[in-house]
This record gives sequence, structure tokens and C-alpha cells, in this order.
Amino acid sequence: MKNIFLLCFLLLNAICYFSCRSSENSEKFPIVIDANPDKAILHLPLSSIFDEITYIPLETRSPEVLFGLDWLGTVIMQDDKIIIFDNPSVEENVFIFDNKGKFRNKITAKGEGPGKILATNDILYDSKKEHIEILDYYQKKIIQYDLEGNLKEEIPTLHSFYKFVKFDNDSYCFYSRNRPQTEEEEPKNLWRVNKDKIESFLPIPKYIRKYNIEEQNFSNNYKGSYLFKNILSREFYRISSTVPPYAEYQIDFGNKWVKEDVLDRLALDIRKYRKKLLYAKKDHVYQIKKVFETENYIFFTYYYDSCYFWNFYNKKTNINVISKTRQNDIDQGLLGEQPRVRAWTVYDDCLVFLAAANDIRFRAESLKLPAESPLSQVAAKLGWEDNPVVIIAKLRKDIGQ
Repeated sequence: MKNIFLLCFLLLNAICYFSCRSSENSEKFPIVIDANPDKAILHLPLSSIFDEITYIPLETRSPEVLFGLDWLGTVIMQDDKIIIFDNPSVEENVFIFDNKGKFRNKITAKGEGPGKILATNDILYDSKKEHIEILDYYQKKIIQYDLEGNLKEEIPTLHSFYKFVKFDNDSYCFYSRNRPQTEEEEPKNLWRVNKDKIESFLPIPKYIRKYNIEEQNFSNNYKGSYLFKNILSREFYRISSTVPPYAEYQIDFGNKWVKEDVLDRLALDIRKYRKKLLYAKKDHVYQIKKVFETENYIFFTYYYDSCYFWNFYNKKTNINVISKTRQNDIDQGLLGEQPRVRAWTVYDDCLVFLAAANDIRFRAESLKLPAESPLSQVAAKLGWEDNPVVIIAKLRKDIGQ
């Protein structure tokens, strides 16, 4: 009898403990980030964001190496490698350069069947195993290649997934976009898979089940976890290999976020209201474009009033610095007049971009910079149709202080 009472006592304490922890988490999260576009600074000076900018021209050895910036899907900068996925759904090429821009290898395996890529939806690099992993939506598999292009393994994915990330314990998290993968009444769009254990999270909102927006949904890997943003959502969810996803951050756009009645109408008649949503960008924010995380910052962008808004949220001070820019152009000097920037990433405390060679040349000439300036020196070595240039912009440590 005493054992029964003791067991009940311990059980009651456990329930109270976890209830208190849950209450603490609900009070702590989500952290609200003020991103009201009315508070943005027009063309924030470059020197107030970056300590230094480095340009790395990617080697152009022959027409076979050349790839078009308009078709770029992903850029990965990790260890001493620059990995670029080119021509999604066309050639399915993966280019590998070293950190000086020297060409190392090209992996191409377009086709259907074992070891072949039918349609690449996402790509990642496993630095521990030094191999590349490609997610094939249509063939429902992950294809692993070593850096020489040799097939290592194929892993079935059960469903057709759109994006994926990998955790340090070799488990995966997949994003199914707005395509239900099961017959559930509330189908989910986030799936965590660890060997034979499969879990699904985050119901697909009704207003996006027939609405496709191609965009980045996962952030970079930061200390073993990721941030995830859903389509037409203001929340950044923390995704890890152990606990269920939770909304760690919520973005406050003031009264500029898309109205709930617009979303409700989308759920009722997607064809009738989709254009209204897309072409009302001057009236509201409806889409967070990118999200990355470093030790000091959460960096994200959105589009409003025909401009991009770059956000640098300081995690220590809870201050968000917002720059209102024309296209992707900070102070009209970093990326060109009309830059074609499809692929961004982070590397340590740096933002990494790809810019077309002709954009770099045009910008250097139009600014009439001194010949000894880094931009002029790089531009002088470029041909108009050379491979793109990797731009590494090191973030200052005092943004938002």
C-alpha cells in the first residue's frame, strides 16, 4: 500500500513539474520580433552592417563549367568547399569549388532509376561523411554521392517531399509543402524521420492547400537545430531531432500583415483571390522570403511596397534593425543595380551571396571606384559571361546594440 501511495505521489509531482515547464515555455515563447516596415531605415549604410566584404570569382574553365545565375537553386558554403546546385529540373548539375573559387568537380546524373536524378528539390552537404545528398521529389528518395560523383546510397523517403534537413544524429526532417501525404482530416506538412520512427507535425492551413509559393522554408543548421517558416505564416518554429516543433519567434508587422479575411477567402476560392493576394504587395506583407541564423542574429527578409526589407534581429538585445532597400541592394553598392541573386546562405557570422559577373562589372564601372578597391580589382578580372562571383559579407557584432 505504501508503494502505491509513493508511486501516486511521484506521479503527481511529475505531472506538476511538466505542467510548470510547459507553462514556463508558453510564457517564454514565442519571442516577438518587431518588423514593422514603418520603422525601417532607408538604405542603411553598408558599414553599419558588415565589417568586411570578400569577393570570390568562381573559376570559368570552359563552357562546360559555366552555369546560369537565373537557374540557380542552392549555394552551400561549408568547411573549405563551395557547392552550387545549378539548373533545377533542367540539367540537375552540382558544381563543387574550393574556398578560393577553383573548380573541383561537377556531378550530373540526370535520368530515372537507380543512381539517377529525375527532379532535384533540395540538396545538402554532410560534412562528417563528406558527401552530398539530393532530394528527388518524384522518385521519393534521397540520393547520396561522394565528392567525386560516385553513388554511395539511396534512401526511400516514403512520400514526395519538397525540402529537407538533416540532424546531427543522421535523422531527417522533411517539408511536404501544401500537398497532403495522408488522408488525415488535418494533414501535416512537417515530417521527422529517424530510421523506422516517423512523426508528423504542423497541420497544413486550409488557405494554402491549393496555393503554391516556391520559397526557402528551413534556415541553416545552427547548433544542431533549424528554424522553420510555413507559407503565409509569421512564426519561426524551432526544429530539432528530439522535441516537437514549437514557435520560438513571431514576427510583428504592425498592421501591415496580410488580413485574416484575405486568408479566409483564399481557403474558399483559391483561383478568385490568389491574384488579389499576389498583386496587393503595396498594401500588406504576406511572405517572409528568407531566414538564417547565426550566433548573434536572426536574419530574414520580406517584400513590401515594391522594396525588400532586410531584418537583422539581435538575439541578445532583442532589437531588430530593418533596412528598406531597392531590390537586394544595400546602399546601392553591394550587389548591383538590378542584381540577380537567387541563392543566399550563411557561413559562420557571414552572409553569402552569388552575383552575376556582369552585375559586378557594371556596378564597379557605374560607381567609378578607385582601381585599388576590392570591387574594382575583382571586376577587372571578369568577363561579361564568366561564372558568378561569391560575395562573403561578414556581419558586424554590434548591430542592434
